[in-house]
Amino acid sequence: MTFSRLVIIVALPISAPSFAHSTTPVKTLRAHNAEVTSLSWSGDGKTLASGDKSGLVIVSDAHTGKTRLRLKYSQAVAALAFSPDSKILAVGRGREIRLLNPQTGTPVRVLKLQSDAGKELDFSSDGRKLMSIEGVYSRDDFAVAVWQLPEGRLLRHWKRTGDGDLGAALAPNGHTVAIAAEQMELWSIENGKLLRQWEDTTSKEAPYITSLAFAPDSRSVAGGGSYFEAAGHFALWNTSGKVSFFDNFQDYASALAFSPHNRLLVVGTDYDTVYVDKPRAPGGDVFLYDLKTHKRTSTLRGHKEGVNVVVWSPDGKRLASGSADHTVKIWQLTP
Repeated sequence: MTFSRLVIIVALPISAPSFAHSTTPVKTLRAHNAEVTSLSWSGDGKTLASGDKSGLVIVSDAHTGKTRLRLKYSQAVAALAFSPDSKILAVGRGREIRLLNPQTGTPVRVLKLQSDAGKELDFSSDGRKLMSIEGVYSRDDFAVAVWQLPEGRLLRHWKRTGDGDLGAALAPNGHTVAIAAEQMELWSIENGKLLRQWEDTTSKEAPYITSLAFAPDSRSVAGGGSYFEAAGHFALWNTSGKVSFFDNFQDYASALAFSPHNRLLVVGTDYDTVYVDKPRAPGGDVFLYDLKTHKRTSTLRGHKEGVNVVVWSPDGKRLASGSADHTVKIWQLTP
């Protein structure tokens, strides 16, 4: 007897990857009593460091939220960054950057600055370079520096005048630095020369770009900021200056971060009450954008005031946001 088999093939539609996330934060850390200014996740994903305007640094267990280390400085903490190997925590405050042992808080090295520490510290992916901003709130005393580690040798120091509150970011490959001045600029760390510059032409009214972030592959850079009337804006360019996509919204873009898998861009927002006709609650939202579809996929709400900083866990499954409401919130995202 002969049997024949009927094989039915069902074609299923192929859709773009989706990202499930918690509509409420999975954890809220309330150890700060002042505005949270900075966050950094350790390279192993086990630890989250946070700093605030009162000068407090807290190193927490990223899963339980339990405080592992507490340090108090006399000046506000402007920026934090873990080295990729999790062995160093860089803290920018006052006129110095302290490279600490994150287990004990003991300084391994202190880098002296010419002006007050600014809001950004970036390690290269190999941990051999560190970029810092100086004097970000002074119109006449702004600079971007790049340091060679572990010796702490100053490699580059780009001095700027009259530029105000600006942003800068170090490419993960350690080759270039992006600076947002009147135009977007790319600078070579190797020779200190300007490689490329372009204007943000994505809007009729030129925005102030105060936040910058490089993609993990160092091939694109995002810049976010605001207009005088408190409308927000961000744009994404490749390193030749060609725009990929952009978006406008009511609040201004106060913080940016690419996910480690380079599939999502997160934008934290704040609200400028100076240029508004009708007062409203100054809550800060967190927007998620799919880098393949260029669409906003979701909005995370929960902070009662503006968001100052957003950072991804190394595996790209968690997101932390720090706010002027004194809290750090951790969100679960699973691609």
